[in-house]
Amino acid sequence: MFLRIFVRGLFAIPPTLAVFEGDIMLGDTANHIRYLGCANELPSRALPGGSYINAAMTVEACQNYCNTANYPMSGIMAGQRCYCGQGLSLGSDIAPDGNVKCTAPCSGNSRQRCGSQTHLSVFNTTNFVYATSPARVNGWNYHKCFMEPSWDAVLENLVATNQLVFFERNDMRIGLCIDECSKRGYSVAGLQAGRECWCGRTIDDRYWSDANDPSCRMTCGTICAGNKTQICGGKEALAVNLKPK
Repeated sequence: MFLRIFVRGLFAIPPTLAVFEGDIMLGDTANHIRYLGCANELPSRALPGGSYINAAMTVEACQNYCNTANYPMSGIMAGQRCYCGQGLSLGSDIAPDGNVKCTAPCSGNSRQRCGSQTHLSVFNTTNFVYATSPARVNGWNYHKCFMEPSWDAVLENLVATNQLVFFERNDMRIGLCIDECSKRGYSVAGLQAGRECWCGRTIDDRYWSDANDPSCRMTCGTICAGNKTQICGGKEALAVNLKPK
């Protein structure tokens, strides 16, 4: 009996670790997520895209959040803070000493490591496809992204159907908004915040400077609720489509 127990213990197969648990190396990849390394945070943010805090943070949760927000890269700090971006900002680099500064356990999976107070565990989606604003949808042409000013609205009418505000629908997509504006006799269709559809007949000249201001951080980058390959405006930004004359 002792011999049988000894042999079983000697040759026992260790338990399989889940994705990115335990010690991981640069370049390790699973489920189309690749570990890029441990990078230093900046006062201006190493990954300046979207962000959120999750008391049950995991590597997969952060990466999924960033991908849904149209970012290929994610970085996790302090076990539960998730940041997104297109790439690391100037001044933030992958640490040459490996993971020694990224040792905080993820709040949702203590066997995964989620950065530290000063560094981020950085990941990237290997098969990421950016959502876009197609040049032409249902015969209408994409025009520009306009900042939505606090003092007015770029387009005057928020579409409603059957007394329900149209942007509450979870299937919002560019063609759906265009069709609704077209049925109502409008020639301008705008999408905002992934779910809102606005219609109008003209665009006031006052908005042109906002549409062409390179310093404006309000951009159209929010994925459509009903089509993950399309962009439906942004937060306080309107993606405008025009009916051909």
